[in-house]
Amino acid sequence: MTETTQTTDQRLRLPKLITYREAASRRRAEAFCDAPDYVLGQEVRPLTPRTFSMLVAVGSHFVVGGRATEGDVRNYLWFHSPAWCHSGVNGWARSKARVLRPLLCELAPRRVRWLGFQLDLDCYSAALALAIADIRRLIDDAFADCPAGRSGGAAIATVEAEMINVFAREYCWPMERTRNTPLRQLFQLLRCVRASHGDDIGDRGEQEILAAHLRKRQAAILEGMENG
Repeated sequence: MTETTQTTDQRLRLPKLITYREAASRRRAEAFCDAPDYVLGQEVRPLTPRTFSMLVAVGSHFVVGGRATEGDVRNYLWFHSPAWCHSGVNGWARSKARVLRPLLCELAPRRVRWLGFQLDLDCYSAALALAIADIRRLIDDAFADCPAGRSGGAAIATVEAEMINVFAREYCWPMERTRNTPLRQLFQLLRCVRASHGDDIGDRGEQEILAAHLRKRQAAILEGMENG
């Protein structure tokens, strides 16, 4: 048995790696199921190149980094609502208010007091934390198959522009189809494109598990040498 075969066999038997591969397989299959996403039980559309650009444009902390706020949650829900429309459309403000009303009810349950109404900060904080966690999970899932970024230098274009360029070249897709296809599907298709070109597609999750395993083994070997 060759060294390469032995290494591969050892990798397949790692419990963490087996668990990861099973979870990744389910996640990738679910990406192509025609099912909506949910934030605090509210239906939202999947993250797409178009909506990702919108989040970047408004400086959403979900995509540019930093601590997410209620405003970031509001923007995500509105941008991914089936009722979303441009601000130039008549009645867009009413549509946005209707979309955000369930969120406000979750964030601001009020208790009646003799002086009036008072915000329950505990309920507000808990609901906001749950909404932020839901959105972060959706974004993490969308980018789970994203290839590693280029080392050094600024990006030549937005994620949206790069996706449009790749799928126009590879599949002859029109711009609007790419812009409105879920990112979690596009990144899987991009893996197929890269594999067909002979590129090493790898898997970041698997690589992290294997790297941690090798570090642990190396530390054990060094410790054994020191004690020996």
